[in-house]
Amino acid sequence: MSNIDNLLVQFSSILETKLEELLPKRAELPEDSLFKTMRWALKQNGQRFHSFFVVSVATIFAVPINCAMRVAACLEILHAKSLLMNNILHIPYHDRHSAGFINAVLASDAMLVMVFNMLAHPDTHKDHAIRNALVGATAEAVGYGGLIGGQMLETVLVPEEATLPEIVRLKRMKTGSMFMLSVELGAILGKVSPSLRASLKSYASTVGIMYQILEDLKEASTSDNNTLRKATLINTMSHAEVKTHVDFMHGQALHCLDNFDERARTLRELVTFVQNECNKQYHFEL
Repeated sequence: MSNIDNLLVQFSSILETKLEELLPKRAELPEDSLFKTMRWALKQNGQRFHSFFVVSVATIFAVPINCAMRVAACLEILHAKSLLMNNILHIPYHDRHSAGFINAVLASDAMLVMVFNMLAHPDTHKDHAIRNALVGATAEAVGYGGLIGGQMLETVLVPEEATLPEIVRLKRMKTGSMFMLSVELGAILGKVSPSLRASLKSYASTVGIMYQILEDLKEASTSDNNTLRKATLINTMSHAEVKTHVDFMHGQALHCLDNFDERARTLRELVTFVQNECNKQYHFEL
């Protein structure tokens, strides 16, 4: 296992404890199915990659770990909410009056509200200006110009007709917005200057595209051609072009960290980790 693999395993264990502390407890109420769906959604993403970025950035600027972990938990709940909504959007129309569909929609709403409530709570940070900034950044990343807009765009794009610029825009709105939010939340906690925050967001946007390529490669290697029916970057490029694109973005992401010292070592290792995972998934036979 690589150093990043080990760090992710350790982080996931700590995050699980934090999520258990924050999530609603069973109370044998009629609406308990809502809580079960929220917990189920959180179990679907085992690696906790997005939320790890929150803590990785916060650590650079000596943010207390309890504070960083609470915000990381918010990001993880938000990511789980996005995965749940992805599932909802693929439910056939004839099944959209079922109890399961209604429960999933309401659970998605509940998770989003829970995130904003947690970010705005004094337990997250004693400074109300920091809490306001966390809420504002999250709202911008999730809204019509970010995650939710990207999910809508994905429903109207015709995979066979989608152009490369359209696909890149889609991935930046969905995956990219979540990665940029993850580093921005850590930067807000660390009271980072606007210029350094911009560098971190550029880094995260690039890593986000690389990570989406990795996810598409994984899906293509395990599914029955489902990825071929989606608007993905790997369906618009040759083998050689995909490798060249990933390698270029690796260098681009590292360049974004030029103004950071050795404390950003984990961020540098993360982008190299994604590059290596892409190469493992795709046998670049040129």
